[in-house]
Amino acid sequence: MIRGSDLLDLPIFDNKETKKLAYLKSFLLNLYTRKIEALTVKKNMLLNNIIYIPVYNISQISSDKIIIRLDTINKSSKYNIDLSQYVDYQQIINKTIIGYDESILGIVRDIWINEITWEYLAYEISEGYFDDFMSGRKLMYSNQEYRIEENNLQLSENLIVASYDNFLLDKF
Repeated sequence: MIRGSDLLDLPIFDNKETKKLAYLKSFLLNLYTRKIEALTVKKNMLLNNIIYIPVYNISQISSDKIIIRLDTINKSSKYNIDLSQYVDYQQIINKTIIGYDESILGIVRDIWINEITWEYLAYEISEGYFDDFMSGRKLMYSNQEYRIEENNLQLSENLIVASYDNFLLDKF
């Protein structure tokens, strides 16, 4: 498993050449399947030239780069995606989590992704710097019922959280 923030700004290479093709800017989350559907990449750091690469075109992820199948960047510029079906990773981060009883439960700081199946399994929640330091961040399972509003994630039921150790044991 990997954090979403660990993937941001990684260079993207094809599997034949050693030159950088682009940088990962973000990724698109499908709220119904709970999967990452496509990477949002910038071909040039200076220009706002953004394209989407479907995750099935990724051949390898390492800590310092993402390798995609040959010529995926050129074909992906023709890849049409209906953005109304997806939420961008950047739109989830820093949203306040509101419980079904209207209590503030924390702030989404990251998401945890299974890099093999591309499912996002949990949201990393911060209750504040002091709580992060004293007890650590919590993980909210992504399969809980919620709706995304302008400034928050509104839960429909009680929040189910796990510590990192319990979460990793539960998922593997």
